[in-house]
Amino acid sequence: PEPEPEPEPPQQPEPGSNTPEGSTLISMEAEYFDVSAVTSTHQWIHVARGNSSNDGAMITTPDQGDLAVSVENTPMLSYIVFFKYPGKHYIWVRGSGDTNNFGIGNSDSIHVGLNGTIASSAYRIDQFPTEWTWSRHTPSDPLASLNVVNTGVNIVNFWMREDGLAIDKFVITSDPNFVPTGFGPEVTDGTVGYAPPASSDDLDTIQVNDNPVESDSTNAMPVESDPTTDVPVETATTNADPVTSDATSGSTDSSNGIFGGSASKTALLAVFALCLFRVCRFKRVLKS
Repeated sequence: PEPEPEPEPPQQPEPGSNTPEGSTLISMEAEYFDVSAVTSTHQWIHVARGNSSNDGAMITTPDQGDLAVSVENTPMLSYIVFFKYPGKHYIWVRGSGDTNNFGIGNSDSIHVGLNGTIASSAYRIDQFPTEWTWSRHTPSDPLASLNVVNTGVNIVNFWMREDGLAIDKFVITSDPNFVPTGFGPEVTDGTVGYAPPASSDDLDTIQVNDNPVESDSTNAMPVESDPTTDVPVETATTNADPVTSDATSGSTDSSNGIFGGSASKTALLAVFALCLFRVCRFKRVLKS
């Protein structure tokens, strides 16, 4: 008789996809980013926006109907947070775009990832109408999520996908049934003793192109008037002028390094320095 075939080994779960052993809640204002990487064509700017949770928001400008099909040469915001437990965490974003009643819009989606890599389950979070709306919807999964492999300090990244989208706040939770309302939970980076920055202008801005600009951490990104109220949103054909022509838009990898292949060394050094500072602060908090 023919020998029976060897049974296939059981499929292992994706790293960081198990249910966390404890509860997690991270809630962060968009303007409390740690590093902003801009490009020669677009950038995130801090604007005053009505009905926002902290009277301010971040928006990608200029709003000219552009679509970034990859994270190469796209502006990015980075937030240093703390995860006590590994596993699958769900992310909500409070944003304002231009999704109409048919679910179509030119400024209504964003990419989210961890530690420089786009999450396949948080790729293209969308469904942001003109009023502030909490969303965790993606075309492939209605529950956008992040797989946390290592506990402790991690970096949450937001990449522009469509320019003109404004984000007010984001929430990361271990509870798939949690639904934020209003302005969402109180601000926390995942630690018990988190204190928001004294000024939302204490920011680091990094230029990511061939001509890097100096970073002014004391006034790197002042609050500006909301360009969506001063300049009408252009209604050019959706996706007619992508920022890049990278055909690998479905990839879940951000290429090389924490900012992708186009990152400057200045940006990398800034993030790592901030991480070391935050790690020391976390250790002090945990000891206390």
